[in-house]
Amino acid sequence: MYDLEINPVEDYMVIIRSLNDRISKIEKEIKEKAEETEETMLIKSILGFSYFSAMQVVMRVRASVRKS
Repeated sequence: MYDLEINPVEDYMVIIRSLNDRISKIEKEIKEKAEETEETMLIKSILGFSYFSAMQVVMRVRASVRKS
């Protein structure tokens, strides 16, 4: 039989590294967008709030205001 030089673990690691790179770029973009809004930065200043959670609060408030 032929012995193929395939290493599935390394193949998955390449995929994981690629996804991690994409996630890092998206996180950087989210942080930059968050820093552009005063509301997000005010919420972010509260202990325990990250950029993501602060933006989520702002977006939910904005969405509820639009609905009313």
